[in-house]
Amino acid sequence: MSLSPKRTFSLFVVCLTSAGLVLLAFLLHRQAAHGATMLHTQAAAVAHNIASRVNIAVAGNDRIAVSSSLESFNEFDGVLSIQVMDRREHPLAAVRRNLAGNLSAAASGEIPVAATDPGSSLLSLILGNWTSASIRVPIGEIAPIGWIHLEYDLAPLRATLRRTLLEGLLALLALIAGMSLIFATLARRPTRSLPPV
Repeated sequence: MSLSPKRTFSLFVVCLTSAGLVLLAFLLHRQAAHGATMLHTQAAAVAHNIASRVNIAVAGNDRIAVSSSLESFNEFDGVLSIQVMDRREHPLAAVRRNLAGNLSAAASGEIPVAATDPGSSLLSLILGNWTSASIRVPIGEIAPIGWIHLEYDLAPLRATLRRTLLEGLLALLALIAGMSLIFATLARRPTRSLPPV
């Protein structure tokens, strides 16, 4: 049973669109997983650096030294807030990025203390309300004498994924339009009859 040119064309467009959407979803998922892993790894490295820097101050319960150490991490733009707690989870010092973009002292109640990770779920990163994630690392190598809670920004990753999605959809539309034009041009050409054998 042969398909009419219209049905053949429709089937062609549906197959091309489906293949393009599957490929785009796969690439976005890979980019989301890679980006989330990189951000989490960077945040963990910064948190461990903070833990080693404030180790002595936390052991001596020196809140002023802990606070001044935290403000020195201002250059890490992706860090939204840091909170240092003792082994009983009592806050010693906390900083949060203010409207001017600097880390400044904050009340401990303003800082999230539970470790959250949106994972690499494509929908949660693109469509969800995740603007940040947080990580919790111990202070002290053998037995924790305290905890670091670090909140980091997901906005750059979300913006990149949304831009990639938009560019991918535009490229897919251009591909479908171009291939449809070629298909329609070839379909309009008169078919030459083959010489008899």
